[in-house]
Order: sequence, then structure tokens, then C-alpha cells
Amino acid sequence: MHGDILDVLAETPASCVAISCRISANWQQGEQLARLVEVILRHPRLRIVIDACDVERLPLSTRIVSGSGRHQLAWQTLSRHMLEPEWGMHAVHWRGEKPDRPAWVSACEPATLTRCLARQLPGHEVRCLPPLIPQDPGFTLVITPRTP
Repeated sequence: MHGDILDVLAETPASCVAISCRISANWQQGEQLARLVEVILRHPRLRIVIDACDVERLPLSTRIVSGSGRHQLAWQTLSRHMLEPEWGMHAVHWRGEKPDRPAWVSACEPATLTRCLARQLPGHEVRCLPPLIPQDPGFTLVITPRTP
């Protein structure tokens, strides 16, 4: 698939969806998260898994190593600022091995994002779990329909 995952989800009734951190880290506006809510409500889905960056696990000026094996990556957080308080979304400026120049990603406060999504997705359970990859500075959201 090519293109914006939110466009794909709006048109595709896939029952199970996984969104990697490489995608969610590039959502840098609250409108993108509001659109995520819209596409979740548009089509019934059994499970949605979202890997996201955890701003609380990204201390400033600390070398962070994540991933494993040939996918291991070392990087450093240079600065950060709040983007969207309602969603707990921050912009994080970082420099690492890949890319080897500074870049911006978004990172969220897990508890704030979980509460916000739970409020906006009635009939769904929103759980915040540890990251999919050990030592990764992220968290995993799992969204499922509530069972009666």
C-alpha cells in the first residue's frame, strides 16, 4: 500500500490494523488523530494496534538505543515542545544514525492519549501496553470493540 494510512483506512474495512511508529511519529497535528478516530468509527474493526513514541521515555540530551540486531538505532533528543495538549502530543527534535541529520518526530504522553481516545471512541476499549520492541522508547495502543 502507498499513500496516507488514514486515507487507506477510510476506504478499507480491514478488520485488523497495525500502525508502526514510523507512521505515527509523523502525525504532528491533532487533526490527524481526530481523523484516526473518524476512520475507526467508520468501519467496525476487531483490533487496531498503534506503536507510538513515548515522550516520557525521551529524556533530553540522553543517548537512546532502540531496536535490536541490524535494526538497532542510537539517537539523542535535542529538544521538544508541546504541539497538542488535548492529545498529549509533543514535537521532538532528535539526531541519530538514521537519518544522520536532525529530524522532528511526534511523541505522546501515553496516559493522556489513552484517555483522549477512550473518550472519543465510545464502545471501544483503549489499552496502553509496553512497547512492541524491548527497550524501545515507545508504547503500544490496542483498540478493540467493547464486548457486551
